[in-house]
Amino acid sequence: MNNTKSLITAAALFASFLSGCSTAGRKSLPAEALIKVSVVEEDTSPVSDAEVIVHGIASMKTASDGKASFRIKKSSKTKIKISVNCPPGKSITGSRDAEYMIGTGRSLDGGVPVLHHRAVCAADILRLPLVVRAGGQPGIVIRAEGETLATTDGHGVAQAVIKAGRSEEISIILDTSNNPSLRPGSPEHVIRTGKKSRIILIDQDFEVRKKRMRKKASSGPSRL
Repeated sequence: MNNTKSLITAAALFASFLSGCSTAGRKSLPAEALIKVSVVEEDTSPVSDAEVIVHGIASMKTASDGKASFRIKKSSKTKIKISVNCPPGKSITGSRDAEYMIGTGRSLDGGVPVLHHRAVCAADILRLPLVVRAGGQPGIVIRAEGETLATTDGHGVAQAVIKAGRSEEISIILDTSNNPSLRPGSPEHVIRTGKKSRIILIDQDFEVRKKRMRKKASSGPSRL
């Protein structure tokens, strides 16, 4: 009889222990989620003053390190919508909006589930390094869309930076007006920009047109 009572008591205590653990577990589930957003340029440098919006309500600008963070109330199946508006002069690459499901199994920060989101804001105007090698010919003026960029040095080399939009055609002319004997004369190169910055290299060889020597007309034998 005593053994039976002991077993019943032990079972009750064990059930109570399990119940307490279950209750404690439910209470320990975090009621918040931490959202960390990072906004960068194509070269991964941080973008400040980008507007980050969560659920279409909470709004914050990224700091100088390109980051913004939010704490929101959550359940185990909270759907999070994040939107990023780039600062003037930049545009988002890819989708402006993103949706995530936050569960309890994600990385934790002080016991709070953390969601990391990264967005890229690319400059609307590209800066394209230009290198021209003009076959060793000095004094050739490099023009792009009518604007003078540089002149080849004594080694026939010129360097400049072109500013242009994405997927845009640029006309680059190597103006040989200073040396009209060069052929081809003032050749044109048409360059199409892409979605990212890149180095533009132009190799152009020239031939020097030789001046024709005019033969003097014979005046015939001189009369005595």
